[in-house]
Amino acid sequence: MLSDKSKKAIRDVYQNIRDSLPDFAVRRSQNILVAEMAKTLAGNFDKNRRLIIAEAGTGTGKSLAYLIAGIPLATEAKQTLVISTATIALQEQLLHKELPFFRRQSGLKFEFALVKGRQRYCCEQKLAMLAQADDQIELLADLATIPKKRDLQLIKRLFTAYAAGKWKGDIDSWPTQIPDDIWQLVVSDRHSCSKSFSAHRNCPFHKAREALDQCDVLIVNHALLLADLELGGGIILPKPEDCYYVLDEAHHLPRITRDFSAAHASVLGAKAWLQTMAVSMRQLTQSIASSEISDPVTKLLSSINSISKELTKIHSLISANDRQFSDDSWRFADGELPEALEELAANMNHETKRGLSQTAKIVDILAEQLKQDQLPQAKANKLIAEVGFYLQRIENLHQVWNMLIKETKGTPLAKWVEKSGTRQDDHIFAASLIDVD
Repeated sequence: MLSDKSKKAIRDVYQNIRDSLPDFAVRRSQNILVAEMAKTLAGNFDKNRRLIIAEAGTGTGKSLAYLIAGIPLATEAKQTLVISTATIALQEQLLHKELPFFRRQSGLKFEFALVKGRQRYCCEQKLAMLAQADDQIELLADLATIPKKRDLQLIKRLFTAYAAGKWKGDIDSWPTQIPDDIWQLVVSDRHSCSKSFSAHRNCPFHKAREALDQCDVLIVNHALLLADLELGGGIILPKPEDCYYVLDEAHHLPRITRDFSAAHASVLGAKAWLQTMAVSMRQLTQSIASSEISDPVTKLLSSINSISKELTKIHSLISANDRQFSDDSWRFADGELPEALEELAANMNHETKRGLSQTAKIVDILAEQLKQDQLPQAKANKLIAEVGFYLQRIENLHQVWNMLIKETKGTPLAKWVEKSGTRQDDHIFAASLIDVD
């Protein structure tokens, strides 16, 4: 229940805000919103289901209302207030305007931060390796594209600024736009830039995550919130039981949830990167003479071969039925695959699952060898990053075919195939949720 102490804290905050704004206009609708949200969070209506859906028109003062109701109760209950939004504009408004103003005028002491995904941060070790590669260009030989001189110059500037404490290592705080192809050379990834590796514990992403532990209010986007919940909660953000959630711009949530749960992969495009993956895995066994590595690599190569054969059959099936697949996209009615495709899809699901398991095992072995100092750090980092890249690709390929064969109760999945816009004679298979309730 909402205690007298909590009521007083909310009234005091409201009065402080009111006194700080000469032109403050009392809005009955805003006051009702504050009261209903506060009672919901305090468990007045249902202690086990503290949920409220509020719709209010422009000018009501929604963000100020949930700050007035949420922050006093969250700090009193020692909970983290997580504010999830759909747009960058609202995130920036909260970060640079609403929350700084609220902290100055409310009389409350609290810390807040914007939570960004891993891809927004560089890896300190990758950055240092590339920045110091002047006379060691062979270190870059495993990269798909060796950086040009001007690229290395930018990387050196990034490293110098980071080492001097003038840059935090995130792409958003660099004064000019960093080209994507350069950023991908230094970006943090979950496989090679792991906190379990001692050399990576002070990488920008991990330092940013540690700083979140000191925050009372976190600003996130809906996609990041969904990613944390998909991982089980408490992986990216604090544990759900330790949070109060405010989903602002919630009308965007169904679309974002649908897109977050969708997957797609091409036929010929997948065959192409699988061939490159096979070459890379053979080179891996030559680079590391270890029976521990050779066994999963052998099994992975077998799986890659089987997947490629199935993709060839699928491509042949589409070519032989060009009338059926003549349109730019063709949707499978009621989420049911044609009989001729069912067995091929089931085989793809089985083989991609097998390949995914072996690829993950290789990453784990490399990571363990790095921990045990059985591999030089620079070499291990490159290998883990490379295999991790393929792990994400085969993970996506498995997700597509797993969704395509899935039988769902109630509303079926949307399943379709469409012509590739970038590769001639190629097709893309896709699946997505329709009902996200």
